[in-house]
Amino acid sequence: MKHSRIFRYTMLASVMLLAACQTADKADIAPSPVTAEYDGKIPKTGVWKDFYSDPRDPGIPHDVRVFITKTQACGHFSGEEPYDTERRAFLRKMINENCTGLPDTHAALRRNYAGSTSLLAVITEVWAIMGEAETVP
Repeated sequence: MKHSRIFRYTMLASVMLLAACQTADKADIAPSPVTAEYDGKIPKTGVWKDFYSDPRDPGIPHDVRVFITKTQACGHFSGEEPYDTERRAFLRKMINENCTGLPDTHAALRRNYAGSTSLLAVITEVWAIMGEAETVP
């Protein structure tokens, strides 16, 4: 899959930063702030943050919130490097948890919210992440 130049440079910079942060003892490595912030509990109403801890519109329905968060997680984990067996297993688990069924959910949400231009815009914007993902089930 082709990636934009900016995406490739961003990924290269991320890999270089991760390499610089490696320690001899894996127990010393703190969990990723992305996964630490996202615990899978998405509030049904009110203020909420997406997978990347960005504040989102409190008026977004719960099913769209779940879709946004899972799509972001799917795109995130699909772009990660499986540099060892343990990491490969972790990424496979995260991809299975977050990516499975996303195309069907996307289609269903587009049908369900066909009358809402603002929700369709959010759904479309988030789904664009999947254009850069390495794995789309």
